[in-house]
Amino acid sequence: MKIGIDLLWLRPGCCGGSESVVRNLLTGFGIYDNTNEYILFVGKDIVDALKEYEKYSNIKLHICNVESLKRIKRIAWENSNLDKLARSLGIEEMFIPVYSKPKSLSEKKGGIPYVTVIHDLQALHFPDYFKKYKVFFVKRKWKKACDESRAVVTISKYSMEDIKKNYPQVEGKISLIYDPIFLSEKAREGTLHNDSDFEPIAKKYGIENNKYYYTVSSMLPHKNLDTLIE
Repeated sequence: MKIGIDLLWLRPGCCGGSESVVRNLLTGFGIYDNTNEYILFVGKDIVDALKEYEKYSNIKLHICNVESLKRIKRIAWENSNLDKLARSLGIEEMFIPVYSKPKSLSEKKGGIPYVTVIHDLQALHFPDYFKKYKVFFVKRKWKKACDESRAVVTISKYSMEDIKKNYPQVEGKISLIYDPIFLSEKAREGTLHNDSDFEPIAKKYGIENNKYYYTVSSMLPHKNLDTLIE
C-alpha cells in the first residue's frame, strides 16, 4: 500500500512530544515494514530535518511548495492542495499524525481514506493554557477528524473515553495505540547507564540502575506529576 503522511505541521524542535512520536514511528516504519511505501509530505523549509528517513528504501520525501514555519499560509495551502496532491500521486491512504485533518474529497466520491491521531482534548479541559482562537480552532478540527476520518487513533484509555464522550460519532472507529518508544542499541543491551555523563548524576542522587522512574514534561498540572510521585 502507498501511504501518505502529512508532516507539513511539523516545526522541528517546536512540537514537543508530537515530534518525538512521529520520528519514532518513521524509524519503526523504516526498519520493520517490508510491505508498504511511505510518502512524507514536507514543507520546503524543513526538508533537511527529515532527510535522514530517506535512508530507508520504503520512505520518500515529497517537498511541497509551502513553508511549514509560516503557519497560517501552511494551513491554507494544506487544506487547498494536500488532498488533491495525494490523489495525483496515487496515495491509497493518508495518515495525519496530529488532530488537524485537512479538507479532502469524501470516500463516497472516490476520495482517499484518512487515519487521524488525536492525542488528547487538552484545550477542552484546560482552555486557560491557550489563546481563545486556538481553542476554537482545535475544537473544530477535532470534530472534523471524528466526522470525516475512516479511523481515529488516540494514545491512552482516558483519552479514548474522553473523545467518545465529547464526540460520540467516533464510536466504532477509534482505536487505542500507545506512543512508540525507540530504544537505542545501548538501551536494548542494558548498558545505557554506564555512560560517563550519567555517573555524576547517579552518584549525587543515589540512583541505581532499573530502580527509578524518568519523566520529561512541563510542570503544568495536567501532566499529573503528583500521581507519578505518589
